Amino acid sequence: MMDNPVPEQLRLFFQSLVFGAAAGGFYILLGGMRKRRKKFRNAAIDALFWAVCAPAAFCFFMRVNGGDVRGYMLAAMLLGGAAVCAVRYFVFCRNADGSAKSKMPHRRSKSSAGEAGLRK
Repeated sequence: MMDNPVPEQLRLFFQSLVFGAAAGGFYILLGGMRKRRKKFRNAAIDALFWAVCAPAAFCFFMRVNGGDVRGYMLAAMLLGGAAVCAVRYFVFCRNADGSAKSKMPHRRSKSSAGEAGLRK
């Protein structure tokens, strides 16, 4: 006899999806503090993410399913986090024509800057 009926599994799946989305949102918020070429700072931010999310996931599994880790719950967590990151990328990091926004400011090469000065 099945001790975990389908409606219960669906409830656990959607709760895991929401938990994963919250963890993905937290990752995006922490990602705003990242800097290029700051290895120690980036490592500290990653450590903070895992120091918060690992105990939260443990407490989540204990609360909603009595500590039983199910594969579909892990998949839902990953799906929720990936969905939040994908929405952020496709909504906020793309131009209207679908091309990726540049993170680096556009710079003119030395030759074109010199030529522009000669044209004045």
